[in-house]
Amino acid sequence: MAKNPIRKKGKQPLILTSRGKGGNWGEKVLTNGWQAYEKTGDMMDGVIGGANVVELDPTDMSVGYGGLPNEDGVVQLDSSVMHGPTYNAGAVGA
Repeated sequence: MAKNPIRKKGKQPLILTSRGKGGNWGEKVLTNGWQAYEKTGDMMDGVIGGANVVELDPTDMSVGYGGLPNEDGVVQLDSSVMHGPTYNAGAVGA
């Protein structure tokens, strides 16, 4: 695993999900997120890795490819993220 500045401070990394009900979402999201984190040692990769599980699933109607259209009939894919240690941010929106 890559060096991790969080571990140097004696703190342990943690990934949480609110997707715990039905379909083993919690396990799928956390497993993918943790594997992405361990690969690089950067928690941002863990967050993105976990979020991608839901966003790339066409059967999930809350976000991503399977997301339901808005009131105008358009599937609107907005997102933003900020990397805490560096304050770098990125976003896409309609």
